[in-house]
Amino acid sequence: MALKLVIYMSLIIWNVNSQRSQNPIMYQQNIPDFYMGQTFIENSHHLHPQINSDYNINPRHNMFSRGYDKSTGQILVENRFVPDNKVSYSQTEIQAIQPIHYHTVQPDQQIYSEGNEHSKMSQNINFDNNTFAITSFGLKLLKGMSRDPGNILASPYSIAMLLALIQQGAFGETQNEITKVLQLMPESSAELFRDLTNAVKKRKSHNIWKIASNVVLADTFSVDSRFKSIAIHNFESDVTNINFNNPLEASQMINNWVAAKTNNKILNLLAPDALQLDTLAVLVNAIYFKGIWETKFRTELTKPKTFNLSNGSKKVVPFMHARRMFRTDIDSDIHSQVLLIPFEKAQYSMMIILPFEGINALDVLSSLTEQKLYAYQKFTAKEVQLEIPRFTVKSERNIFDLLNFLGIWRIFSNEANLTGIGTYQGITPRISTAVHNAVLSIDEQGGSAAAATAFSVVALSNDDSAITFHVNRPFLIVLWDNQLNVPLFMGKIEDPTL
Repeated sequence: MALKLVIYMSLIIWNVNSQRSQNPIMYQQNIPDFYMGQTFIENSHHLHPQINSDYNINPRHNMFSRGYDKSTGQILVENRFVPDNKVSYSQTEIQAIQPIHYHTVQPDQQIYSEGNEHSKMSQNINFDNNTFAITSFGLKLLKGMSRDPGNILASPYSIAMLLALIQQGAFGETQNEITKVLQLMPESSAELFRDLTNAVKKRKSHNIWKIASNVVLADTFSVDSRFKSIAIHNFESDVTNINFNNPLEASQMINNWVAAKTNNKILNLLAPDALQLDTLAVLVNAIYFKGIWETKFRTELTKPKTFNLSNGSKKVVPFMHARRMFRTDIDSDIHSQVLLIPFEKAQYSMMIILPFEGINALDVLSSLTEQKLYAYQKFTAKEVQLEIPRFTVKSERNIFDLLNFLGIWRIFSNEANLTGIGTYQGITPRISTAVHNAVLSIDEQGGSAAAATAFSVVALSNDDSAITFHVNRPFLIVLWDNQLNVPLFMGKIEDPTL
């Protein structure tokens, strides 16, 4: 059984009339006291970065937070932040007091703390509130997109990553909007995506997850050196200069880059008319995922059956069948059955949220919370008679209106302050277009030689002791990274034939 996911997203930056640059703002972060495993996070003394002495400020504006091992008193994790309403710093001084790190620690004491020679990258890093922010952002996206009829598919990871990159070059209220929607401080988002990318690169599996970013700049555009450094080192983004005077050639160069990064799975997604003569930059993010089920579905068991659409009509589609142990349960709060299908090595899982008969998927979505998505991961395995349609879903959309709905609009307006990205003859840029494409394909076939690995399969029978999970009506899907604890994509399937 293979699942293929292709995500493409681009943001195109145009120049606009010159605007006055605003000073960068450092954000405060409140970290409440809480326990986690053997680690206690607390507000510590506030250290003045310039004179190296205690500095009396309100703890609500904490500059210095530490995580301690309660048994040894050892400092495990450390934060530094600047209260923007207390002291004014120059850019040099701000860079000198960037956050050291922001992670909390796994209950099993697997510590990942930058600068700690004894630390190591766990195979199950818990990124806590930061990956929770991506999950929360994903739900906002899905609920915002649900205003449109039909199938919905998006990668909150891809969109959040590109917004986080823009966040690094935004100042003032432009940056504030992104920070509020992502629920991530600029420093934290840059470090988070650096660590997530590094964690994925360390994996060894037949499951394939490729992600690539590129900041494509006009030859005449002067990119900010700090932004370029963050793009390369935190987001592992390429930075490329091309001539936009020939839109056809420029779009082909970008498409060739995307194809190369995704093993030719994404082709010709940027049309020539998307670029214009005054284009200054194109920010591109592409994801390709191909997963092998932990236990494959048997092709000979796939049979045509009826899928009931929301409008009352019916369609006959091929249904895959399996009878085995799946993590599943009923969530009566949202009137749904929930089931997780694991991928090889349990690195990922496909979560299926199936509304009860007569319950609209949109009503379920309105009651779905981040906490529930995390709770579903802890379901116990039960014997299930599963029937699920084989399908391919494609989504191609301009997310300009969606980002506006979520509260991000300045980046598209003449009020944009993106001078941290760069300038062109003293002119401040803005973003003109935001495009997000996704393709999800589910079938019985493995996507690599490893799919030939033998797995035991329990034969279907008429025994009614198994739980029935018949996905014959609109449902919600979440592709979850079990090790990073973050959703890679989320969607609503209304019609599996589209």
